[in-house]
Amino acid sequence: MNNSVKILLVTLMTLSMPFHANAQFLKNLLKTVGEVVSNSSSSESGSSSYSRYSSPVSSSGRTKIPAIVFSNPSATKSYARSEGSIGTEAPDQRVPVKIGYDERVFSKDYAGNSFDFVITNKLSNTVTIYAIRGTKDNIEFPTTVEWKGKKYLVVTIGPNAIGSSVTGLVFPKGLKRIGYQAFNGCYRMPSTVRIPSSVTTIDAHAFSECQKLKSVYIPASVTSIGYAPFYKCNELEEIIVAEDNPNYKSVDGVLYNKEMTEVIQYPGGKLTKSYTAPSSVVSINREAFAGNYNLNMVVLPYGVRFLSVSAFNNARINDVILPPSIEEIGNAALGLESVSISGVPSKAHIIITANKPPKAHADALNHYRTSFKADAEIYVQKGTRSDYLSISPWSSAENIIETEFVKK
Repeated sequence: MNNSVKILLVTLMTLSMPFHANAQFLKNLLKTVGEVVSNSSSSESGSSSYSRYSSPVSSSGRTKIPAIVFSNPSATKSYARSEGSIGTEAPDQRVPVKIGYDERVFSKDYAGNSFDFVITNKLSNTVTIYAIRGTKDNIEFPTTVEWKGKKYLVVTIGPNAIGSSVTGLVFPKGLKRIGYQAFNGCYRMPSTVRIPSSVTTIDAHAFSECQKLKSVYIPASVTSIGYAPFYKCNELEEIIVAEDNPNYKSVDGVLYNKEMTEVIQYPGGKLTKSYTAPSSVVSINREAFAGNYNLNMVVLPYGVRFLSVSAFNNARINDVILPPSIEEIGNAALGLESVSISGVPSKAHIIITANKPPKAHADALNHYRTSFKADAEIYVQKGTRSDYLSISPWSSAENIIETEFVKK
């Protein structure tokens, strides 16, 4: 049944209903008709469409791109990437302690659980807590620990400190640092987490794969945030940063540096289906969109120059649009997975509007730490396909398609 017939049948049904009973139905009908007509016109113009989502990729050899991609550059040119080399693995920010083999490691019971701790600084009497164990799922961290008659202040929650069953948290007063993967895999984590105002550092993957986490508040005290602190938090709808934080900022729930030159983390559970980065953005940080299953389209405007390691790794995003300003693409940055829009299987579209192939590191098109190449169609400027096929790693791509880019 085609769209015109569907619209006619639904309209005839409403005519048989009393007006006072179908006012809201008519309002919903008009919305539905508008969506159907919009999708229908997209298909007729050559765009591939699925239900309520229409891709800019066309079957007619012309691909419609938002005008912002072609606009004049507005982002700063003096940007220094915060995570080091774009082409190799960025630092994991692990605290170098050999648990169980370090003479400074001690164990202690507290509030229904036991934990290991390390004296990190004897002069300032501070410790790092590791390896929380026990049967109590509502974790209450001690503010101090006592060892051999001396009190030490808990300032760091160390790497992989917490078990996956944690359902509640009470942070220690005076906490300064939340370590690498400190709360990794805490699938029963509370839906809202408020970072204490004493914290200055949140390391990479600090809250990775916390599946029930919906909202996070970052205070003004935080001066350092590692890459993808909320990696694969698939229900996370918003990251909120205190307005007076001098180093970081959130807009519509997305985490940026203060100058908004870098996208640090896009929340995995945000309900919006398309995202256009602000014109100030120069770089997409490591794993900023990795593992995202909610987005249909990401548009990067003129000014974006860098995609860091794994920027879109294992993301199921139908369309990623790169601007003419793109210069460098890190390992696994475009390791997209195949997608399904409204149940219809489809290959992801990587749309590169540059006039020449950007520099791409050896595994730019691979999934992170594997040789598995992303099953994506790569759309490039008409007349440049041979340039891509002449250099690595583009030459190994199976689906490079020439198209004429036109503004929507």
